[in-house]
Amino acid sequence: MILSVATAPAWLVARGVLPAGDHRAEPLGGGVSGEVLRVTAEDGRRVVAKQALARLRVADEWLAPQRRALTEARALRAVRAIAPDAVPAVLDLDEAAFAFSLEHAPDTWRPWQE
Repeated sequence: MILSVATAPAWLVARGVLPAGDHRAEPLGGGVSGEVLRVTAEDGRRVVAKQALARLRVADEWLAPQRRALTEARALRAVRAIAPDAVPAVLDLDEAAFAFSLEHAPDTWRPWQE
């Protein structure tokens, strides 16, 4: 399974993260090493779906282990256990797809790169 604007809503429904309905997905910036999508449910709830890519989106061939997504999700869970207001909650971890979903961060938060 590869996450995309077309597949992310159904994946989130199948994983039990969102109920069935008319959901809209859109890419978020910074997706060089993975697919990062915001999915907005018909009730307004926003969820982020992330999946690591095996080949990064750069000119040269740059391969990276997709298992890094599992490490990222586990690290977010560990930080949240210590400082619940510091990171969004991981909602689901799909180890077979190297993908996870998490709560959408509040609009006042900024990416660490900024």
